[in-house]
Amino acid sequence: MRTETFQSVKDIFVNYISQFPIEILEYSEERVYARWTVEEKDFNALGIAHGGAILSVADTLAGALGFSRNHLVTKDLHFYYHRPVEKKDTYFRCRYAKAGRRSSLIEVEVLQDEKLCAKGFFTMVEL
Repeated sequence: MRTETFQSVKDIFVNYISQFPIEILEYSEERVYARWTVEEKDFNALGIAHGGAILSVADTLAGALGFSRNHLVTKDLHFYYHRPVEKKDTYFRCRYAKAGRRSSLIEVEVLQDEKLCAKGFFTMVEL
């Protein structure tokens, strides 16, 4: 188990930026807004973004929001897919649905062309 301390929210993305090009457009202690450029390598056999790739980006961004509270570990999650994610810019809006001392519930919306493609609720706990 890794026990290193993260110095900044950027440390969370070190391994993901090479796999999923994520750009943070807005970051505060209450909200994260980011863009993921979906590429063909992220596709499943149907020619749309693989659900696991979408979930991975959403989970990473939930951790980025939870960073200021040291809520970096995903305890559980509920994730719902509403429409396919295609090869184009995809936006993620993250906010606290509930913020506690030891855990937080973070809501993540996945959008393309301002339409909801997926939505998740991540229970994030202390590292």
